[in-house]
Amino acid sequence: VPEAPEVPEAPEVPEAPEVPEAPEAPEVEASDASPVEDEKSVVPDGESDNTVLFIDDDEAKFEIGRPMHLVQAGWMINGTVVCGNHAGADIVLPENRITPDQSFTRKDYFRLKIRGRRGALDVLAPDEVLIDEAAAEEQTYRDPAAHAIDVIRRDEEGEEDFTVRMQINQDERLPDPRARFLEIDHADPLTAALVTRGLPLGTSRTLHAGDLDLDLLFDGEKVTVSGYIDSYRSPSGKFKSFFVQRGSARFTTAPEDGVPFELVDRDRLVLGTEVWVLRKE
Repeated sequence: VPEAPEVPEAPEVPEAPEVPEAPEAPEVEASDASPVEDEKSVVPDGESDNTVLFIDDDEAKFEIGRPMHLVQAGWMINGTVVCGNHAGADIVLPENRITPDQSFTRKDYFRLKIRGRRGALDVLAPDEVLIDEAAAEEQTYRDPAAHAIDVIRRDEEGEEDFTVRMQINQDERLPDPRARFLEIDHADPLTAALVTRGLPLGTSRTLHAGDLDLDLLFDGEKVTVSGYIDSYRSPSGKFKSFFVQRGSARFTTAPEDGVPFELVDRDRLVLGTEVWVLRKE
């Protein structure tokens, strides 16, 4: 029997070439953008839109003890705005902090739309807003000027402390003829203290309001306003909303050359949409 032929050996399979290692991804540096604030942040400088703003109760008492007051009377409204307790709101209503460890939650209270004589009010936080001194029975009110709006302020236990009342009124002296005046009712001393900035006698004080910075000096009779030009005029040369009313005269634009000017008791300022009035005590 002839021998079986030898089976040739299978050729060696060449080794697969080595796959080069992927280069390491470059490290990405952390952005220096401000972190998103926690819902219960309590940072008075308002560094982000989520920051809840507040006035210390003890500080408010000190403010109203000064001889001249700059009091926020309300807001000049034309268009759609949201009222809240945080820096991102169009209408900012600060909280009243009674104790240092008191915390607050970021809230939007209502949305208000004004177009001349027409308007609408949307209640966004029914647990925090009263309409005509009672719980809101509707989510949207088509005639907001016919109703009183109360926003609740709570104490350190979360219980109702007082309310801030607002009413939409017509003020034909405002510089925007299409605007309506969302006026704060100062009848409650707690409400008045929340929106009052006191001016000491003979010492200049810098205040920030309506995205403007003002130096105010009270000499016992009149208030000299200065130091406003850098915040009033933008780098492009445009001016922000800044109007002055003396007595019952019409509002006029603040001096565009930054020259100091004087005001007396009951004169008013419009800073952005905020309306402020001087009151001598």
